Amino acid sequence: MTMNEDKDTLNTGNGEDHGDEVASEEIDKAISEAEMAGNDTTPDDSGATESVDSEADSSSAVSSEEFEKLKAEAQENHDRYLRSAAEFENFKKRMDRERSDSIRFANEELIKQLLPIVDNLERALAHAEEVGADEAMIEGVNMVHKQFIDALEKFGITRVEAMEKPFDPNYHEAMMQVETNEHPPNTVVMEMAKGYMLHDRLIRPAIVGVSKTTGDSTKPGKGE
Repeated sequence: MTMNEDKDTLNTGNGEDHGDEVASEEIDKAISEAEMAGNDTTPDDSGATESVDSEADSSSAVSSEEFEKLKAEAQENHDRYLRSAAEFENFKKRMDRERSDSIRFANEELIKQLLPIVDNLERALAHAEEVGADEAMIEGVNMVHKQFIDALEKFGITRVEAMEKPFDPNYHEAMMQVETNEHPPNTVVMEMAKGYMLHDRLIRPAIVGVSKTTGDSTKPGKGE
């Protein structure tokens, strides 16, 4: 190999080394620029945090409104439940009272049909005493009458007090007025038919005559 060829070979080797260095520098520069560009386009963390916080606040506000709405609905449902419970309790009491009354007054109609029989027995006794009927017969009718009254009392029947009592339109029915100065006005002085109570219910008022002062035209129960 000649000297000139050796020089050319040396120059060629040096040129390749220099080219590699230039290429390496350009690659490093490109990488550096790329990293810088990447850093410039990175999102702002503080902005993202503020956005998340804003969304959280908005979500919290909606949840609070929903909570108040649910709370109001719960209160309304509770009030409705209390009203329904009270109505049901009143219904139970009413049904219990009606059932109790139906048992207590189950015989009311039957007793009403029997009362005229009692009236006739009492009229028969009064007439027998007036005409001086046989004592044995009077005693027998008296016994029947007493048994009848005792049987009625076992079923809750009581008599309405009337004679010489102040006239009470709740228990007495005035059929006539009797002029007299022996009793205060509006006093029961005559009883044509006895009144009867079944437990605490009036099933027939007493049919009575009421006193009035001589010359007084005031009707019973109206006063002077």
